[in-house]
Amino acid sequence: MRIAITTPTGNIGRSLTKRLLDQGGHDLILLARSPDKLKQEQPRGAKVAQGDLEDAVYVKKATQGADAFFFLCPPNFGVPDYRAYYGELAKAGADAVKANTIKHTVLLSSVGAHLPEGMGPILGLHDAEKIFVQATQGLTILRPGWFMENYFWQLEPIKHMNSIFVPLSGDVTAPMIATTDIAERAARVITGPAASQPKIVSLHGPKDYSMDECAKIISQGIGKEVRHVQITSEQAKVSFLGMGATEGVAEAMLEMYAAFQAGKLKDEVPRSPDTTTPTTFETFVKDVLAPVLRG
Repeated sequence: MRIAITTPTGNIGRSLTKRLLDQGGHDLILLARSPDKLKQEQPRGAKVAQGDLEDAVYVKKATQGADAFFFLCPPNFGVPDYRAYYGELAKAGADAVKANTIKHTVLLSSVGAHLPEGMGPILGLHDAEKIFVQATQGLTILRPGWFMENYFWQLEPIKHMNSIFVPLSGDVTAPMIATTDIAERAARVITGPAASQPKIVSLHGPKDYSMDECAKIISQGIGKEVRHVQITSEQAKVSFLGMGATEGVAEAMLEMYAAFQAGKLKDEVPRSPDTTTPTTFETFVKDVLAPVLRG
């Protein structure tokens, strides 16, 4: 099977690529801006098509001959309008699927993407889902919950201030999921039969964790107390701007966090054995976060 994969240098794309290479029998096309970041994958047979996902001509050319396409809209804090940016990327991807008659597509979306307003950057994925549904066949949409890897944003505060600073109260809960589990499901879907009609697959992680619970688990995992600290929207905005976000992106992120705090950002599908994935937050801290903090 010839499979095209976007964002192969990110957490999900790289893990998906490795899984497919380990399986063997697949001809992989990796759409990437920086081939030098894929030095391990290329010797194993993966081919890199260098370019930018915002270039629709490039995406169409790179995916010619593909049997299947994994599409992920990469985050970009430097764009003026997150929703418009995601829409532009989705249109380039969906147009490529249609032009090249790709019969099997997996789109990474997000919890809350079924909601038409008040979701910040997730509104761009709401639009992306519609764009792909209208233009593609054999479409499966993955809607994972809150990434455990989001705690990478808190590495410095954890190291130097023993704190996690988020505009959410400690009792707010989220269906947290490890990106390796998202990649595992993506690999399973993309190498299986294509959906006969657009299919949505929710992914909820092992359980819903509260912010305070995560801080406690991190504390236990690294051997020192770490506190969850609820900051104000104004403080969070300053932080986003300091991370290089534009005004528009910062406002979108605040809208998403406000929806989370209000209990509005939730999946329309209840948790079930099929939506529950295995990696616990305890395991993630032990195997991923703690080694990074120690390093």
